[in-house]
Formats: sequence, structure tokens, C-alpha cells
Amino acid sequence: MDRCDKQDKELMEIKTEFGNFKKEVSKKLDELFDEVRKPIITDRQMASLILSLVVYLIFTINYISGNNFRSISNENSIIKSNLESTKKDEKMMDLLIEIKSIVDKNEGRKEVNK
Repeated sequence: MDRCDKQDKELMEIKTEFGNFKKEVSKKLDELFDEVRKPIITDRQMASLILSLVVYLIFTINYISGNNFRSISNENSIIKSNLESTKKDEKMMDLLIEIKSIVDKNEGRKEVNK
């Protein structure tokens, strides 16, 4: 009987140790799950992130608007330049026609004088 009492005592110790181990594992798992459930970004960080995105969006829109304005300005200056160039070309053509008519008149005089 002494032997059975000793084995029963050992079994009770093992059972107690296993119960303690089970409680510790359960406690550690609860701690881990609590850590996992915590939000990655706090409310303050989220507000700061949203504010930063809004500011970035505003700067981006301003930059694109500025480029669009410069593009329109460049287009207007190109159109103006083309108009000036066309006027110069027309004036040059008028001068060439005038020179040709003068040369033709002079050629006609030379033929009459011969």
C-alpha cells in the first residue's frame, strides 16, 4: 500500500503541475491575443496620416493646375508667334512680288531700248 500511496502522490503532483502549466499557457495565449487585437495605428497617427494625405493632395492639385496654366500660356504664345510669322511671310511675299514686277518692268524697258 505504501507503493500505491507514493504513486498516487506522484500522480497528484503531475496533475497539479499540468494544471499550473495549462493556466500559464492560457495566460500567455491571452496576452498574445490581446497584443494582436491592438490596432496597428493609433487614432492620433490615423488623424495625422489623413491630414498629411489631404495636404499632399492639395499640393499635387496646385502643381497640376500650375502646369496646365503654363501649358495654356505656352499654347497662346505659340499661336501668337505663328500669327506673327505668317504676317512676316506675307510681307516677304509682297516684297518679292513687288521686286519681280520692278524687274519685269526693267526687262521690258531694256527690250524697248534695243
